[in-house]
Amino acid sequence: MRRCLITMENIDGPGNYSARALKLLNPKLDDLKDLPYSQEKQLIITKEQIDKISIQGVQPKFSAKLNAPGQIFELVEKYGTYIIKPQNPEWHEFPENEAFTMHMAALYKINTPLTGLIKCSDATLSYFIKRFDRLGRGKKCLVEDFSQLAELDRKTKYNYSVENVIKLIEDYCTFPRIELPKFFRLLIFNFLFGNEDMHLKNYSIMTNAKGVVQLAPAYDLLNSIAAYRYYDKDYSKIEQSALSIKGKKRKLKLDDFIDLASRMQLQQKVVSESFRHLHKCSQQALAILHSSFMSEKMKQVYEEVLKRHETILFK
Repeated sequence: MRRCLITMENIDGPGNYSARALKLLNPKLDDLKDLPYSQEKQLIITKEQIDKISIQGVQPKFSAKLNAPGQIFELVEKYGTYIIKPQNPEWHEFPENEAFTMHMAALYKINTPLTGLIKCSDATLSYFIKRFDRLGRGKKCLVEDFSQLAELDRKTKYNYSVENVIKLIEDYCTFPRIELPKFFRLLIFNFLFGNEDMHLKNYSIMTNAKGVVQLAPAYDLLNSIAAYRYYDKDYSKIEQSALSIKGKKRKLKLDDFIDLASRMQLQQKVVSESFRHLHKCSQQALAILHSSFMSEKMKQVYEEVLKRHETILFK
């Protein structure tokens, strides 16, 4: 039985998406066509768009919009409402990895944009994410990443601490007491799911229509440690956090996160529920990992990372 490339639920009819998933994309959709580009062609497109797309980073990506009447994603240089990431020639199965990790983040009630996978003309899978900074008719809401807030650049985006990120949230967000518990949940989720590459440019704030400054939806969540382990890199050579916590990026313990919660002045009930819900999320992940679109080897190393970090957070 086939599985939906967005929700991972089983589907009986034709196509790659469930009716529920298509409605999430657009209520008028009853199908979504494959991307008419091979992986090789998409990589060429990403190079052509590198100076034109407003969201950049290590992973190749290009801008697109959904043509609902045509039931297809279309390549655009301006006013794109989706970002598409093809297979990365340097890293194995990034699209499948990111799609599953973002799916689990959403189950953990982290605010995430609509994401999923789409089949390409050469049968590879690309990852897509809906842009949360688009308001329609070419308008954008104000989004600033934490590298900008810290007045750092791409070369120095790792030269910062989580403690200082907390200070930025307190300084810039309209209601930091609301945003800090969200940040804490994201922080412990990233640790459990092996996302050690959450540098300053992978956190952002946004100003909504009412002028409220808040954390932007989460993005770029993937099990980067599993990606390293796929190539047999030793754990001792892999950091656990891109930003230092209590002055370290390796050998993190449960107490380090408890101390951070204290620094944020989070209520004990909030902290306990965050960990309880995360433990449930980890069990869900282990149960449905086999239904993901990763290869058997990648599923194996993904599970290995999850179980390793489970022993640290849930003794």
